[in-house]
This record gives sequence, C-alpha cells and structure tokens, in this order.
Amino acid sequence: MKAVIFGGSAGMGRAIAEQLASRHADVLLVASDARDLDAVRSDLLLKYGTGKISTLAIDLAQAAPEAVVGGILDDFGKFDAMFLVAGLGDDGDSGVLASVAAERLVKINFVAPALLINAVMAADALLPNGSIVVLSSVAAARGRGRNVLYGASKRGLEQYLEALRASSLGHQYQFLVFRLGYLDTAMMQYRQPWLPKACPDTVAKNILSKLGGRSGLHYLPFWWRAIAWCVRLLPIPVLRRLDF
Repeated sequence: MKAVIFGGSAGMGRAIAEQLASRHADVLLVASDARDLDAVRSDLLLKYGTGKISTLAIDLAQAAPEAVVGGILDDFGKFDAMFLVAGLGDDGDSGVLASVAAERLVKINFVAPALLINAVMAADALLPNGSIVVLSSVAAARGRGRNVLYGASKRGLEQYLEALRASSLGHQYQFLVFRLGYLDTAMMQYRQPWLPKACPDTVAKNILSKLGGRSGLHYLPFWWRAIAWCVRLLPIPVLRRLDF
C-alpha cells in the first residue's frame, strides 16, 4: 500500500503513519517543518525498518496544489490513499478574527485541502478504488459560539466530499470523513474536557479499518454521534450557555 499523509508529523497524522509503517506500507509524510518530518521518518524506520518512508516539507497555505501533486507523482508515484489530517485552530475564533488569522485558518482547514483533492482528481494521482480520507471534527456538527470559522471550514470540506461521493467519482473512489472528538494529543495536553480524550493510536486503527469499504461519515469515538445528534436539537439560547 502507498499512502500520502498531509499533516503527518504530529498528532493523528503521526499515529496514522505509525500504523501504516507497522503494516509495511510506503508512506509519504507532508508537513510544514522539515525537522519534525525527519524526526518522524527516522523513528519509523528505526522501529519498523521496512517500507519506504518519504517526506515533503511544504506550507499548505502557500503551496500551489497542482505543483504539490505533480511533485508527489514524480517522486512517489500514484498512491492508494490520501489522508488530510492537517488543521489549524485559534483560541480567539469566537466570531471575529483579524483578517490575516481568519484567512490562514480558512485556507488550512478548507481551501488548501479542497484544492489538493481537486488536483489529485485532475491528475489521476489516486490508484483505482483508492481512498480520500478527511479528518474533520465534532465542531462541524453544529454551529456554535466557539471555533466559529474552524467548524464552518470543516463542515465545508465535509460537504465537498459528500458532493464528490454523489458524483461519478463516487463509483471510482472511496471518500471517508471522520468527525473526531477530544484526542489525547499535545494540543489537548493542558485541557481537561468534560468527556474522555481518545487515544490517537486506537483512533488511527479504526480509521484504517474502514479503508476499502463504503464511503461515508463516521464519528470517532463512535458515541460522539449520539452527542452530536443531541446538540443539533438544542435551541440557540441553550447552545450559547454551553462551554465545550
């Protein structure tokens, strides 16, 4: 198996890379920091030693999607799966952000991933029956007063994959969206949410178990589906009082 992971140097991207490397897959890690990528690559090669682990350092907010995909095809070839893990949050994302911060947040969470997917489809870079996997967030389940642009961007990307699934491409490829709850990653290290944080390795195993199956939207952990359903039923005045 050959897989490309956008956002592969930390958090869920690294967890997915770890699971793929343990299965002797060829993996291309894409992230903005070359030093982080080199460290992950060295660690994976030391642990597993088989499979090809490659890296590509780019800033998704600045890179031209067609050039990125062209470079991947030249150096790595066509691939079976593309994981879009990279994301960006902002503690001030509660309704109004400075224009520069807002633009970067929307670019990283929606514009760049959508354009990359489009470039992959246009270049025929995905092997037959390949998979496009987007890691979204439970923040996309309902608009609320926190993570305003983040949630909206993730929701937009989900709808884009739903549209691709409904198009003729849905017969050729698998389109998967995972709405993730709280994760036990560095980003959540100093936060104590009201619900337990999931182990990234366990979540990564669940994600990989869905490859090759039906397209669709999944919640991980699974019980977030019931919570999201309840939140969608709440009237706005009640929703304003919730802090999550």
